[in-house]
Amino acid sequence: MSPARGFDPRVDAAPPLEPVLELASRLGRAGIAFALGGSGLLAACGLARTIGGWDLTTDTALARLLAQPLPPDLARALSALPRRPSFK
Repeated sequence: MSPARGFDPRVDAAPPLEPVLELASRLGRAGIAFALGGSGLLAACGLARTIGGWDLTTDTALARLLAQPLPPDLARALSALPRRPSFK
């Protein structure tokens, strides 16, 4: 984790932003809705000074996510997730 360059001056530290921006861009181009959560969301709301990691959530089916061109490390991580039935 490094000093939060380019962030609100009240944020002391954050992991690199570029990878999450790239992922957000890819998800957006694919029409996949997502939301920021965790300490990143809290910092964006002025409620945290340290960002421990970037948390993006979506209710998109895992198969659809895996069909997207994702960075290899993220694709491996998604592939390793346990499969759960959909609650529709």
